[in-house]
Amino acid sequence: MTAFIPVAHHGDFLDNSDTVVTSNGLTVKTGVYRITNAAARACHFSWGGAPNAGTDALHVNVVAGGEVYVKLAAPKGVRITGATAANPCVLTVGQGGTPAHNIVVGDYITITESSVAAYNVTHAEVTAVTNTTITIASDQSASAAFTGEAQVRNSIKISFQGDSTNGLTAHLDEVQLLG
Repeated sequence: MTAFIPVAHHGDFLDNSDTVVTSNGLTVKTGVYRITNAAARACHFSWGGAPNAGTDALHVNVVAGGEVYVKLAAPKGVRITGATAANPCVLTVGQGGTPAHNIVVGDYITITESSVAAYNVTHAEVTAVTNTTITIASDQSASAAFTGEAQVRNSIKISFQGDSTNGLTAHLDEVQLLG
């Protein structure tokens, strides 16, 4: 038995037609996920920026009635003090250091706490980085000027598929393991 503290319940994923079902972008808090398969048949899942459990070569199977605990991502985050009203949007990192952040090209990020609501984006792909900037695939050209600060955190999606028709009932929780 594994002891854990629940951090977030990210949903119940159901399907009766063997279709791939994918979560929304999930801001990584601990990066450890508990996936429970409540179906009578096995299911599998994959993860990343744009996963597809039906076609991804790297996926994990969960037996019928089983559960797994997996570390799928390491939490990353940084405060930003600027963002361009452009396409693509360039974020300016407000901390010191070289580099001033740990975000890399290919990561997906979610921005929160911006006083200009348009900049609060979910699951945008990082297309370029420098020591003090992060460029994201987000069109902010119609947005008002960025003011204040905001929080950037990495995000992932998790994709599920049952192993046969009428076979997907998965539950997704982010947890902190104890001991």
